[in-house]
Amino acid sequence: MALGTKRIRLGELLIKAGVLTEEQLGQALARQKETNKQIGETLIDMGFVNEEKIKYALEVQFGVKHINLKTARIPPEVLKLLPEQLLKQYMMIPVAVNQLTVALVDPNNILAIDEIRQRLRGVNVVPAVCTEGDFWETLKTIPKDSAPSPGALGNNELKSASAANLTEVAVVSDARVRELIDAASKGSGETAVTNLVNALLASAVKRHASSILMEPMEHELLVRYRVDGTLHREGPIPAKIAQAVAQRLKVMGGITVGSGNTPQQGQIAFNFENRPIKMALNTLPARHGQVITIRIFDSAMLSQPSLDGLVLHPKVAAALRSLLAKPAGLIPFAGPVGAGKTVLLYACLKELHALGSSVITVENPIAADLDGITQVPVATDPGPNDLSVTAGIQAALGQSPKALMVTQISDEAIAQRLAKGALGGTAILAGLPTTQSVVVEARESWNLPPRLVANALGGTVTQRLVRRLCPNCKESYEPDEKTKAFFARLNGSGQLMRGKGCDECFKTGFSGMVGVYEVMPFTPPIRELVARNAPKGAMDQLLRQAGLLTLEDYALWLVAHGHTTWDEVKRTDIHDLAQSGQLAGAGAQAEGAGG
Repeated sequence: MALGTKRIRLGELLIKAGVLTEEQLGQALARQKETNKQIGETLIDMGFVNEEKIKYALEVQFGVKHINLKTARIPPEVLKLLPEQLLKQYMMIPVAVNQLTVALVDPNNILAIDEIRQRLRGVNVVPAVCTEGDFWETLKTIPKDSAPSPGALGNNELKSASAANLTEVAVVSDARVRELIDAASKGSGETAVTNLVNALLASAVKRHASSILMEPMEHELLVRYRVDGTLHREGPIPAKIAQAVAQRLKVMGGITVGSGNTPQQGQIAFNFENRPIKMALNTLPARHGQVITIRIFDSAMLSQPSLDGLVLHPKVAAALRSLLAKPAGLIPFAGPVGAGKTVLLYACLKELHALGSSVITVENPIAADLDGITQVPVATDPGPNDLSVTAGIQAALGQSPKALMVTQISDEAIAQRLAKGALGGTAILAGLPTTQSVVVEARESWNLPPRLVANALGGTVTQRLVRRLCPNCKESYEPDEKTKAFFARLNGSGQLMRGKGCDECFKTGFSGMVGVYEVMPFTPPIRELVARNAPKGAMDQLLRQAGLLTLEDYALWLVAHGHTTWDEVKRTDIHDLAQSGQLAGAGAQAEGAGG
């Protein structure tokens, strides 16, 4: 095999293959000096050879497939996988990414193949052959402002293109998704896989899914959408196209295309029904391929809800507004992944902006664009071109904003920096992924003295999501006497609501999600309890004395007022957070706060 040190001439190959004579080549070379055309094009113009003969000669010589770059449909993102200088050096063009097909003038060039494998680790490189003339013509079509290869980018670099510059992904029917699965399964090429992936993403957005989970099994790719907290299955999708689907998603997410030997992160952005959609992509190597989780940030879902539309209890909404009005203090918004923290944080940011506050956010990823608010993209695992979370926080505090929002308190260094900023006079809102109470999380994970935590926190927000009863089919009913007597103290009648199930809610009785919230302002008595490491139950007692609700109280209020069901609340971990271990006892204490 050649090492790529000697350029192989097309004319010589054609003569060697027996489809061209020395005399014909001489005539073509003379004509080429007059026209300045490529030799292949000149030979075709003079009638000495045709495309089929060139293809035959190249494939016989090198034993690989010939690709006509003039007619090949090459996705723009594939052309960006490798830097232009490298393409020129080895005279090659990346063509497809299911397996990375690369068209080379000399497909026996070992150095070129090794270079690709080093840059895109784990990728299966499939060499093909092209003519030198086609190579140079195709190279001219690559935009000069092409992004560097994904391997040179930070793993969490945000796609910050405006909505006007994003690719539009069309709505598809369920029947069309099945057709695309069949087409991709039959090996219909790169386009079929691209269309299928676009359809799966569009289907998830259409269903108002919060995330997509793709799990490769031995015989199928299991694709499920998380809608209203429950998983709904798509498919079945044959396992043989799992790798192609994964690699297409990684190209869209701007991360290294490979077999997935290490976990990777990326971000996808596109338009859907004339609005921008952003997705956070995470991959995990598993036995049969790569597990892919995609979190969906729909601008329509994030921009519409108001604070009052999310926090239904008027006293709790008022308490949250009072927290936002404080001039300084750290306010953690605590809850597990998928508890609606981003949606509530964005609603609070809009409230702050409406009050005329200068607001900066430090986000990974930026879920949606917010008018009038400075949004800074950061990376938890930054590359050379990325801004780290702590550096982003430090820089944002240096701008002296009235309020700062941070997507996530993910480690003690971030918690300590935010606590210092809050004590320095900045109002800070921060997401906190945890199933524990904020006070317990701070005590166990932040490595800060209790007194400092008590002084830095302006208050806490704890939240969960439960399924909302479908407004089209919910009906009232009378529960058993004991349950009726209990809830009568909260709604006067003791009657509750349940969903019958209809076409609008796919016979589930539920449609959408409703938030369960606990807002705890840090009054002097509560600060003292935190500083003394007092149990959460003591703080709950002070909260109720102030006329507010614990998380358990709020959940029971939602049940009593027909927003959800008692069984739905029991399905969550809300009751586990009650200090007494009994929701009923907590709910009885909420009688005076019910509305």
